[in-house]
Amino acid sequence: MYKKLMKMALASAAAVLVLGTAVCAEEEKPEIITKIEEANILDDLLLKYDNVLIDYTYTDGEEEWTEQIFVTPDSFSHVAPTWGINWVDGELTGYDEGEPDYLVLVMEGAEEEAFLTYMNVPYFVYENDEIISQTEKDGQIELVIQVEHELEDETTEIQKNVLIVDAETYEIKEMTGSVVLEEEEQQFVTFKTTYNAENYKIDEEAAKRAYTGDEDNLRKVTIIADPGTDKEMSFGATVVKEALVLPILAENYENLYTDPECTVLYEAPEEVPDELVLYTKAEE
Repeated sequence: MYKKLMKMALASAAAVLVLGTAVCAEEEKPEIITKIEEANILDDLLLKYDNVLIDYTYTDGEEEWTEQIFVTPDSFSHVAPTWGINWVDGELTGYDEGEPDYLVLVMEGAEEEAFLTYMNVPYFVYENDEIISQTEKDGQIELVIQVEHELEDETTEIQKNVLIVDAETYEIKEMTGSVVLEEEEQQFVTFKTTYNAENYKIDEEAAKRAYTGDEDNLRKVTIIADPGTDKEMSFGATVVKEALVLPILAENYENLYTDPECTVLYEAPEEVPDELVLYTKAEE
């Protein structure tokens, strides 16, 4: 299961680097876009490089903040100023300033929802946008791409992206995204991509904090699906007592119960026991 989720996480991160995923098949993409797509498949990049690091800078016009996404063949990290999500040693964990650390417990069959919820990466997607200009200088190609959106008040918003790729490999180096509304342009995101980043390491202490501690400060959570049937399966985790366990159930599994017959809905108590066994079943 964890290998499957890791594969999906890598596919998600590939969306960071691959343009054109939203283009209709019958639409002919510009040749330059096709070349960029083919050059930036993450699985292939991770055969060539040890890691990929993406540094984001966001702004809302008043405040500015940074985020970093770091991917290796067997790990993933998305860190912002006050929160972080990490996939390390097969465990998906997170933290948010002022809140308890948490571990995401993924049921087999729920991997897609898990990666969409926790490991989806914001990026520019080519959607039949118009290429305004294409220039080459100093070994780099700069593309200015924009698309117009009609807003509810009948005004037109232009989303513009300036994309810079290596002229030889077509690997993405950086991008700036902005919105033009009523002739006023506001930048909202920039990012730079580094391959084989040497100075970035995943904070493994933060990544493992939700389930690493003294034995007397750990508790165990087990979930049994379809108890008493030929489809019965169980999955669980051991976490520190202060941490939260966030289960993601497969499709058609909506509730957690305290009894094997799945008749008594689980309600989180004020004090969680050291060992907690819950049940779930496919809803008809």
